Amino acid sequence: MGLPDRTRLKLAAEGLTTPTDFIDFPDKDDLDALILKCLKPAKIAGGAAANARLREVLQFEIPARSEVRLNCARLIIKYYLQVGRVVEADDMFWAVLKNFMEHWKAMKEKKSEPVGNPPKLTKDLAVHKWLEQFAQDLEEVYGARDAPLTYLTRPNVAVPVDVATAVREVDQPYAEIYTSIQEEMKFCLSHTHNLMRADNASLFHRIDNAVAGTDVAATIAPFRKTQDGRGAYLAIKGQHAGRHIWDKIVKDATYVLTVRKWTGTASITMAQHLAAHRKSYIALMEASIHTPTEIPNPRQRVTHVLTSFDTVVDPKVLAAMAAVELDELNMCIDFEVMAAYMLPHCPVAAKSGKKNALGAKISSGVAVLTGKKGKTGVTLCYHEPKLFHKLPKDQKAELSEWTKNNRENGGGKRKNGGTQGHYGPAGNQTGRRVKAKVVNEQIAAMSASHTADLAVMQAQLDLMGVSNAPQAGAVIKPSVGATIGFVPAPALLLPGLVETARIASVNLQSILKKKAVKKAAP
Repeated sequence: MGLPDRTRLKLAAEGLTTPTDFIDFPDKDDLDALILKCLKPAKIAGGAAANARLREVLQFEIPARSEVRLNCARLIIKYYLQVGRVVEADDMFWAVLKNFMEHWKAMKEKKSEPVGNPPKLTKDLAVHKWLEQFAQDLEEVYGARDAPLTYLTRPNVAVPVDVATAVREVDQPYAEIYTSIQEEMKFCLSHTHNLMRADNASLFHRIDNAVAGTDVAATIAPFRKTQDGRGAYLAIKGQHAGRHIWDKIVKDATYVLTVRKWTGTASITMAQHLAAHRKSYIALMEASIHTPTEIPNPRQRVTHVLTSFDTVVDPKVLAAMAAVELDELNMCIDFEVMAAYMLPHCPVAAKSGKKNALGAKISSGVAVLTGKKGKTGVTLCYHEPKLFHKLPKDQKAELSEWTKNNRENGGGKRKNGGTQGHYGPAGNQTGRRVKAKVVNEQIAAMSASHTADLAVMQAQLDLMGVSNAPQAGAVIKPSVGATIGFVPAPALLLPGLVETARIASVNLQSILKKKAVKKAAP
C-alpha cells in the first residue's frame, strides 16, 4: 500500500490488520471515514492534571497513491469473497489490483448506462435462437450485486468446489479456467446472498417483457407470483429448447450434409447448396453444447459436398471435382477454399444468367416473353389458365383485348369463331406454329448448351494432351505439366471424362437428328 509505518499501526489499531478486514468497510464512505480519522486525529490530554489542556496530534500521513490502493484493495477483497476465493498474499500484489480496477471500472460504466429492452420473442424466431439472444443481452445487464444477471441462468446452482484454490491467471484476479471477472462471477456467485432475490425479480421482469403476447407466456405464468426469474428461464429452456429440440436440429443438419444431393439440373444453385452445408455445420456446432453430437472435421466437410455431387453430369463440375480431390493440401481440407473454386462452375447460375440476359423465361414447355405492364397493372404476356382465373375482372378484360390484337402472342380466332383470349396459342393452326417455334428454340438452346459443354471438356482434354475419342487399347498420357484446376491430373481419371464427353456428344447428335427430321417433314 506504500503506507508509512506509523500510519499502518494506526490502521491496525482501527481494525484494519489483514486484507480480509476490508470486509468491514463495504462502502467507500466507510473507508473515507477511516482515512479522515487518520488525517485529522482527535486531540489528546496534555498531562495528568484535571485541567490539562488538550493538545494536537500529528496527523497520520496517507499519500494519495496509498489512498487509491486502499480503495482497490477494498474492492478486490469484496470480489474475492463473492466468488469464494481464499485470499493469499499473491492475490494482493499491486499488478493484480491494477488489472482488477481496469475490469471493475469498465463494469461500473456499463452499469451506469441505461438498460434497454430485452430482445422480443416473435413468431418468426425459434425459441432456442431467442434464448441465445437473451443470454447475450443479460451479459450487459448488471444487478444489485454489481454482476451480470447471467449468474442466475447458469445450469447448476452450486458453486464449483475447486474455485477456492483454482490457479489464478497471471497478474489477473480471475482463475485460469475463466476469461474475465464477469465470467467467473457467472459461475461462482452464490445464490444465497441477500441481494439475490432482487436480481431474480429483475430477471423475471425482463423475461416477462420479452415473451409477452406469445405462447411462451403461459410457460412462465406459475413463476409470476414469486417473481422467480431463474425458474421461468429454466422452464422455457426445458419445454421449448430442451434436448429433444436439439436432437431434431442435429437430425436435420446431418441429413443435409450426408443425404441431400445436388444434380445441377434443378433451380437450386450451387451457392445455395453450399450455403445449406455451411448452415448445417454451424447448427451442429451449436447443438454440440446441448446434446452429444459428432462434428465433421474439415476433410469430412469437403467429402460431404463432393458426395452430394455424385449425380452431376456437367463436365465443368466434374473437372472441378477432380481438381478438388487431387489438391490434398488445400481444397481437400478447407471448405471455404473448395467453395470458392467450385462456385464459378455452377451450371444453374450460368443458365440463369443467360435467361436474364435474353429477357425471357421458359416454364412448363411454353415461352413466356416478359412484357410491359398494362393500364390495370397486369403483365401483357401469356398467362396459364389457372393464373388467369385468379386475376381481377379489369385485368382479365385488358389481357383478353391485348391477346386479341396480338396474334403472335396468342391472339386470333378459334375454329368455332370465339376469341382465344388468355389461352394463348393452343387450339388453332397459329398456336401449333407458335408451339413448333418454341420447341425449335428449345432445341437450339440445348444444342448450344451441349456444344459449349463439349468445348469446355475438349479444352480440358487438350490441356492434358489427349483426344476426346481415343482408340481402343490406346494408352492415355497427360502432357508434362498439364493441369486440371491447380494440380497435375493423372491418366487414370481421363477415361471417365472422355466417356462423359462421348455420351454428351451422342445426346447432341440425337437432338440435331430429330431437328433435321422435323424440318424435312411436309
